[in-house]
Amino acid sequence: MRRPGFTLIEVLVALFIFALVIVPLIQTQLLAGHAVIRIREQREALALACTKLDEVQHQTTVSGSTQTVNGYQIVVTSARMTGQSLPLNRIGVEVRMGNQTLASVASYRM
Repeated sequence: MRRPGFTLIEVLVALFIFALVIVPLIQTQLLAGHAVIRIREQREALALACTKLDEVQHQTTVSGSTQTVNGYQIVVTSARMTGQSLPLNRIGVEVRMGNQTLASVASYRM
């Protein structure tokens, strides 16, 4: 006569099937969490770059500079572009974290 309940083999098979389903779901959640963090960093970096570009555009002379804000390295570059019909000055701002450039914006003026 058989007793009610599950055998050890049935429980192990059920756990194996459960693991096959749950592990990919957990991996997806972890990847999504990392993507959200990365997007947040890029959004903050872009806001910093745009703010710095606005500050620099109102200066009469712009020279290259580097500063660190909240762990982000903000690099301002200035270059005179010749060869066009009108000479232009390019002002660029890059925001980096480590060796990675998170945001880059530029403006041109005569």
